[in-house]
Amino acid sequence: MRLYDVMEAITDEFKPHTIEESWAVPRRDGSWLLDGLIPVPELKDRLEMNAVPEEERGRYHTLSGIIMLLLGKIPQAGDRFEWENWTFEIIDLDGLRIDKVLAIPKLATHKEM
Repeated sequence: MRLYDVMEAITDEFKPHTIEESWAVPRRDGSWLLDGLIPVPELKDRLEMNAVPEEERGRYHTLSGIIMLLLGKIPQAGDRFEWENWTFEIIDLDGLRIDKVLAIPKLATHKEM
């Protein structure tokens, strides 16, 4: 075990070791920090979703595609929408590309209010 590994464990700053791990990072409050490029099947698995909007039509392949479909516009940081038991908020853009999205369980959203 390296000193880096010990410090990482102490500070609770675990860095993803694979691309799949970097797509979705769970947070202590039950929310997830998601990469806009997370593939739809991976998104459904991580958030335990049954379906996503118009999935059967194959109009998109990533979370970013879902967001563009539901918002009907080029999104901006701070835009929000709800689907199933989740509230999604766009946290960061890289130019026009959706970079980071926060997925908050609806139950947690109601508790905050």
